[in-house]
This record gives sequence, structure tokens and C-alpha cells, in this order.
Amino acid sequence: MGIKLVIELTRKAYDLLLSGVGPVDAKISTESIHEDRLGEVRKRLRRRVAEGRGREDCRRVSVAVQRVIRCWRDHPYIRCLESNRGQETRNYQLSKEDVRKSIPLAEKAICALGEEELLQSLNVYLAVCEAGGHVRANGNYGFRTLVGFLMSVLRAHKSGRVPWWKETLQDITPLYDPAPDITELLIRTYGGVFLGNYSYVVKNPSREFRLFLVASDKLRSFMEQYGLQLSDRDSVIRCLVKCVRQVAEDSFVYPGHFASKSLWAHAMPQAAMEMGLINE
Repeated sequence: MGIKLVIELTRKAYDLLLSGVGPVDAKISTESIHEDRLGEVRKRLRRRVAEGRGREDCRRVSVAVQRVIRCWRDHPYIRCLESNRGQETRNYQLSKEDVRKSIPLAEKAICALGEEELLQSLNVYLAVCEAGGHVRANGNYGFRTLVGFLMSVLRAHKSGRVPWWKETLQDITPLYDPAPDITELLIRTYGGVFLGNYSYVVKNPSREFRLFLVASDKLRSFMEQYGLQLSDRDSVIRCLVKCVRQVAEDSFVYPGHFASKSLWAHAMPQAAMEMGLINE
């Protein structure tokens, strides 16, 4: 059994002991060291080692957390809102308190998803918001700051569902248009002739825009099939308007009429022959 000596010295006594001058009063106590206390010491040592590793991990994670915070803070959309907020009631710049709240949430999200996936998700969210995809008929789905975004990310990860901004991404990604001039001409024609609005615009993407893309493709295929030139395009458009009116009769004309498969297969060739655009 070992003996542990504990010597308590005042500051004055400590100085005297070091200098070797005069007697030193000291309080000496003894304490037995048992095996169970040795076990406690080992536990404390292991805990301190683990805490040290945790601090190292924290330092590594904090770099990733800083990237997440900078991604929000420095994003062009967030910076633009600082000077031109308009009607937007979400996506504010981060305050010191927001940053403080974001740090532990970002650490959890990085552990759950990984830094790369989290940053990718955040960039998708900001892109969706910049395109207005967070504002819907039943409300604004955006978050006030990064704090709300991170909380939603963690909830989605826990439940296994896809975050709403990733589902919305496909609805805001513009559709590729190989002939935008023709598509725009068809949209203006529809708006001016059938709606009385030559400034009529159609959002890309939307169901209506898809229909005009189909109509644009059919118009180009029709002209190519019958050897028509660019100079004949306006005449083909007039022929299309005539056919649509005949097909719709007195009912309302929808963009779908312009993309009708039967119209382009039967009515258009017949009308084009009557107008002298093509031969039999």
C-alpha cells in the first residue's frame, strides 16, 4: 500500500524553502491510494485524451462550418437582398446571434450529410429562392436565415424525405429551346391574336412553355418537310392561326391548340396548299 504525501505551503513558506533560509511550517496529510482510486485516475486520463481528440475534431469541423456560413453570407442573392429587399420576407443576412446559433447546427448537419452534400443543398436552396421558387400560392416556404435552413436539413435527413427545394429545382430549371426566336414568335402570336395582348409572356419552365416548344419544333419540321424557307415563316404562322381558328371554332384557344399533333399532320398541309405555300 502506497502513501501519498500532500504538503501545503504558504507563498512565504514556499519562498523560504527555495532560499534555504529559516524553518518552514508545513501541513502534512496522508491519504491511502487504493486500487479503486487508481481506476478513477485511469478513467480521468482516458477522458482527457478523448476530450483532446474531440477538440481536434472540433477544429477540423469548424473550418467546414465556416465554409457553410460563408456560402450563405457571401452568396450574390443574399448580398443583393441587403440593398434591394423589395417584398422578400425571407433570406436575411446573418447577425452575430444567427452565426452563434448556426455553428452547432452546421456541425450536426456536416456530420450527418458531409460538407460537400450540405454545401450543394444550400446552393440549390439559394438558387431556387433566387428564381422565386420558394414563394407559392399558399405562402413563402423560405427560411429567415441559415438557422432555419440547417434545422430543416436535419429534419429531412432524420425523416428520410427529400427537402422541398430539391423537389422544386426541376420546376425552375429553364427548358432548353433550340429555336428561341420561333418559340417567342409563336407566344407573341398567341397572345396578340387570341388574347389581345402582344406583350404576352410565358414563364420558362411552365406547362404552357412546353406546349410552345412542341409547336416550335413542329413548325420547323413542317417547313423542312415541305422545303419552305425562312422568308416563308410569317406565311406559315398565318396559316397556323387560320387552322387553329378552324379547329377551335367558337371555343377558347389554348396553347395546346398550337401543339396539336392532328393539326400539324392534317389541317396544316391542307391549309398550306390552299394558300399556295406548298404543292400537292
